[in-house]
Amino acid sequence: PKELLRRGIGILGVGFLLNVFRYVIPALIKYGLTKESAYLDDMFSLFSVDILQFAGLAFIFIALVRKMRLKNTTILLIGVCASLLGMIMRGVSTGSYVTDQFAGFLWGTAAETFFPFLNWMIFPAAGLIFGSILKRCRDKKNFYLRITPICAGLMVIYLILTICFGFMFTSEGSYYFLGLLDAVFFIILAVMVFGINYAILRLFPKISFQSFKRWSGNINNIFCIHWTIIGFLGIIQMFYEKTDQMKFWQVTVIAAILLIVSDRLAAW
Repeated sequence: PKELLRRGIGILGVGFLLNVFRYVIPALIKYGLTKESAYLDDMFSLFSVDILQFAGLAFIFIALVRKMRLKNTTILLIGVCASLLGMIMRGVSTGSYVTDQFAGFLWGTAAETFFPFLNWMIFPAAGLIFGSILKRCRDKKNFYLRITPICAGLMVIYLILTICFGFMFTSEGSYYFLGLLDAVFFIILAVMVFGINYAILRLFPKISFQSFKRWSGNINNIFCIHWTIIGFLGIIQMFYEKTDQMKFWQVTVIAAILLIVSDRLAAW
């Protein structure tokens, strides 16, 4: 628990530091260049809730339940209840923008909240269950051969339902504030991807997949580096591109360059 707590606090700190570099500093530079006070409003983005903030809270929560010696099934039940509560609270405002910023750490307020704790806690909870099963599994090949087709079939059903009833049909189209049923299907999707990845590694044993391993190992560094670059690109865009809507080829080129630069800087 102590190590989990330390890691959670560290990730939270990195998340806030990233917000300084991708939001606050670019906003101050934009204000300095234009004297438009609207850019000062971006200062509140310091408390924006992105994936690192959620990950930090998740580690802290898991440290707490490990300290309490709760069973994995109990933790999963807490995750399910949290997801239901997140659905109920979705879009609920306190009436204060500043208060909404902090409430956004827990549920999906309208203020710069992208991964609120209640809606997403079910994923690490399910991960604990899956991880404990996988550690006891002596025949992973047979395990994935059995479970991957089932997951794939369920995902086809889910995709048909989303086509019929709208994307993410129980979450009102909100990916960041997803509901319980959509979360369950995303967990099924994750297990399906694990099975596909396992099959790829078995089918192509001579391929090292070194780039993918490096990206996975450096994922936090790449995330922070690329978002910082994007924050400062916004300053350039302010002068040379007078719209928030960019052409597909422009975004593709920028994304490719960002991947290369971020990968190299992270490895360095």
